[in-house]
Amino acid sequence: MPQETAASGGFGPHNADVSRLIEPSIRTALPHYLPLGVFPLILAAAAYGGWWLLPPFLFFAAATPLDRALGLDGRNMDPAKAPGRRLIWHNLPVWCWAFLWPVTLVFGLWQILVANPFAIWENVILAIILTMEAQAVFIVGHELVHRRTPWERRWGEFLLASASYPQYATEHVYIHHAQVGTPHDMGSAPKGESFWSYFPKEIVSNLTNSWKMASQLLARRRLPVWHYSNPFWRYGIYVAFWYGLVFWMGGIWAVLVFLFLGFCCVFSMKISNYLQHYGLRRVLLPNGRWEKVAPRHSWSADWKFSNWMFFNMQRH
Repeated sequence: MPQETAASGGFGPHNADVSRLIEPSIRTALPHYLPLGVFPLILAAAAYGGWWLLPPFLFFAAATPLDRALGLDGRNMDPAKAPGRRLIWHNLPVWCWAFLWPVTLVFGLWQILVANPFAIWENVILAIILTMEAQAVFIVGHELVHRRTPWERRWGEFLLASASYPQYATEHVYIHHAQVGTPHDMGSAPKGESFWSYFPKEIVSNLTNSWKMASQLLARRRLPVWHYSNPFWRYGIYVAFWYGLVFWMGGIWAVLVFLFLGFCCVFSMKISNYLQHYGLRRVLLPNGRWEKVAPRHSWSADWKFSNWMFFNMQRH
């Protein structure tokens, strides 16, 4: 059976049905261009304010009714039939989002902090719109930091820095993926742990563990922790760029607001992380190793429209 059935509400840790496969093509990639439709709406809202602030909210609100209308799709793409050259049409919307978002964010910030053509309530609503869309930074950034090409990984880090969370690139790839579903992964909440207990531990461990991992990787190469290849140098530069830009536009109060909005994005992402692995544990084998990661070690969702909008992120 696919990861989900209608009876289970499109949500669960089940295995995907390998007999139902899709092949990469323009046709199968086309729905994943839908997320790009929000950018002209946000730009219009930032340019004109007023009633133009409404369409982005309608766009965000469309997911639930359209999920119900379009139903589920538990098919997977066969990696053996998906060489890089055939994935270009699937990669293109991710790349487009990755480059459109910084431009949109800067324009929105400029309108709020510098041009300031709107009333206070319009600025507040525009900031909320930007924050809501900024949550997708963790979807696209997550996708890019997993890529093989250096420019994609670096750009993914830059996107994550716009939400004040670039160290996620190290922690997620080197720690979460290796230790998911074990007590060693703070991102895998054990059964019975509340979100409010999980959240602060995950925030702290994400930073401390990513630093430890970066240090260990350098030590394996017999390099000092302050070597220029330490990714935290890049993270610092990226974060300094965003906060320097915001400070130049609006001063210290703008920096504090930007920090708060970044916190809101991280908070939303941590709710998702909490749910995706809650209560799921890998088995410790007799040889002392943990069983291999399988689809059953994450709670995934097969809602068709949401996975179009989130680049299949819900099928974690």
